[in-house]
Amino acid sequence: MLEPLPDIFEKLVENYKCCPGIKPFNLAIHATQSEMILHRVKPERAAEVPAFARGIASFDANHWKKTTLVPSADLMEQVKVKCVSFADFVKSNAIDKLDLLLLDTEGYDYEILMAIDFTNIKPRIIRFEHGVRDNVMSFEQFMRVCNYLNSFGYQIIAESYDVTAYLLDPNDLVF
Repeated sequence: MLEPLPDIFEKLVENYKCCPGIKPFNLAIHATQSEMILHRVKPERAAEVPAFARGIASFDANHWKKTTLVPSADLMEQVKVKCVSFADFVKSNAIDKLDLLLLDTEGYDYEILMAIDFTNIKPRIIRFEHGVRDNVMSFEQFMRVCNYLNSFGYQIIAESYDVTAYLLDPNDLVF
C-alpha cells in the first residue's frame, strides 16, 4: 500500500498495524520522476473542506479546481514527495503476483496505467478513477486506457466515475 503524504502515511501505518500482510510505503508512483510536488489541502485548513476531501492530493496544481470541494487556492499547499515507477516498485519488492491494483491518484491514473507493461505482471483486478465528467481524464484517454487494458485480456466495467477491469479466468466459471 502506497501513500506519499507523510502525515497521511503515519495514519495509514497506525490503521493497518494489525494487518501484518499489508506493508505500507511512503511513496508515490510516477512513470519517470523520483520526486514530485503534490498539491493538497493544508492540514490546518482541513476543517474547511468536506471530510472525504481532506486527503485529496494531486500532481496537477489545478486539480482542485475541477470540483467545488475546495473553494480557494489559499487552502492548498505543496509537498515534495518521493516517487518510483510501477515497474521499479514491483521489481524492488519482488512482487510476482498482484490480485488487486487500486488507483485513486487524483488525475494521474491514466499515466500510471499506460506505463505498466502488463506482459510482466497482470493484476487480476484493476480499479481506477476516470472522472471523465469532471475532466479528470479526457474521453480520449478513457478510451485509450480501456483499449490498452482490453489488449491484455481485461474485461471492463465502467461506472459513472470509476472503472473496474478484471481478468476472466475460465477455470473460475461455474455453470
